[in-house]
Amino acid sequence: MNLKYYASTSIGRSYFVSKSDFSHLFLSLVISLVGFGYFTYGKKQLETKFLVSGLVLMGFSYFVSPLWLAASLAGVIAAAPFFMT
Repeated sequence: MNLKYYASTSIGRSYFVSKSDFSHLFLSLVISLVGFGYFTYGKKQLETKFLVSGLVLMGFSYFVSPLWLAASLAGVIAAAPFFMT
């Protein structure tokens, strides 16, 4: 089932936006918010592993397209500071 949504531009033209575009946008937002939390924590506590992990989480979703790959990489990167010594 391929659902499509209409979105309009400021000049009145409309175009199709697929459901996966909204999913990718929402997932990227959530991953970036988690990354911002890690970055803020790492900056305040002077924890380099959380700081770097936060920067990576905030930026990598712009370069990874498949949702399953973005979610799995985010999980690995978010868990990495807890397993690093």
